[in-house]
Amino acid sequence: QWNISIAADDVFGQQGVLQTSRGAFNPVLDAAFEHHLMGNRRTCSLQTQEHGYDSNLDFSLSKRFRAGTLFSLNGGFHHRNDPTTSYRRCDEYAVQFLIDQPLLRHFWYNRARAQEMMSEAELKAVKWEFLQTMSSQVAESLKRYWDFVFEIKRYQINQETRDRFIRLANSTSQLIEGGEMAATQIDQQFAEIYNESRKITEASQNVYRAYNALIFSMGETPCQFSCEVPDVAVDEFPPFDTEKLCWDPYCLEQLASSHRGDLIAARYRVTTSRINLARARQDQLPLLNVGVGAGVKNFKNSRKRFSSLSHGHPQEDLVARVTFSYPFGNDHALGELRSGLALNSQAMTEEERLYQRIRSDLNTALRNHYDLVEQLHYANQTIEWFEKSTEAEIERLKEGYSTVFVVIDFENRLSNSRIERLRILRDYASNLVDLFFITGTLVQPDESVCMAKVADIYDVKRLLHMGEGE
Repeated sequence: QWNISIAADDVFGQQGVLQTSRGAFNPVLDAAFEHHLMGNRRTCSLQTQEHGYDSNLDFSLSKRFRAGTLFSLNGGFHHRNDPTTSYRRCDEYAVQFLIDQPLLRHFWYNRARAQEMMSEAELKAVKWEFLQTMSSQVAESLKRYWDFVFEIKRYQINQETRDRFIRLANSTSQLIEGGEMAATQIDQQFAEIYNESRKITEASQNVYRAYNALIFSMGETPCQFSCEVPDVAVDEFPPFDTEKLCWDPYCLEQLASSHRGDLIAARYRVTTSRINLARARQDQLPLLNVGVGAGVKNFKNSRKRFSSLSHGHPQEDLVARVTFSYPFGNDHALGELRSGLALNSQAMTEEERLYQRIRSDLNTALRNHYDLVEQLHYANQTIEWFEKSTEAEIERLKEGYSTVFVVIDFENRLSNSRIERLRILRDYASNLVDLFFITGTLVQPDESVCMAKVADIYDVKRLLHMGEGE
């Protein structure tokens, strides 16, 4: 489905953002080598016809840790062979190791670490939003499916109603031929037959519309246009108990609080804003870094071209330093702090708004469930009594104690009652989808929150037990 694919791309893209933020803590090796060839060197303005060269190798290996600590190893090697100097050969090397540790600003909540932590929280938020997108699309597809089932069954009811009118017209024709009924009695029945035919045509159009809406919600498109009613086997509506299940709204709220993808994503967004706020507050502190290091270097030379260089004791250096910096006014840090406070307030408000909306939707869906169960009970009773009264009225018509108009009225009432019961069943099934969706249990993720399975909405009591378990 397109929306799910877009949400999956968001997850993939945020994984790239997180990987980018982690790059700040990768070890970095820099190296450079230079070689200079000095041909026909001159001394005292005289050309010596001798050649020399100068080579330099410099390297640096650094690694920054998440606490802000910087380890660095720097070194270089210099080799020179110059026939015009008193020391023909000259070698020099130096190696230094340094540790720099921030104590106030940039300690732990430095920009690189804060960016990585915010990227991690945002990745988790995007994953839960991806789950919520899947849940939303599954809920929409299920509702479209129940709409399709409703239209199919209404189409079948209209066909059955027309068949009953045709049988009634045939019986009336026999009574007219036997002289037991006036010929004008059949006119109303023909009108009802044609009216039901019109309803069947309208119902077939609704079936086709519902079918297209279903396959579109699933991310599919019809291969070709068809004027026929889609021949698709459909399931029955979910069974219902006439006894109302006593769900505790508070338990369902807790279930939604721990399972709703968008609510969990909003909490991670609050975490992100708090990390950014902590970094902004730390940036108000002065910069105070301490560093220690050690190094060695040596210098060697020789007057002869091929003689070995003397190796003396290398020079050993120890380094200790303290760095302090504080901008007067510090408007940059104060501005970021103000912005961070506003973003954190917005994130918390958005989380609270979403939670209250979930509570409202949950209470509405729960009330709808109770009302629909009651409506289904009355709808079944209505159909049962209309079936009895219609059959009785048909028998009265055969005996001459009733009229065709009364029978037609009872048939229409029975047909409308059956359609109304279907509508209630459709609303009942859709409301079950809403209950699973609102509580966040419609789609159940795995540990990575990247794969999920759809819940069995026929098992209504499972939702009750889940709420009690939470």
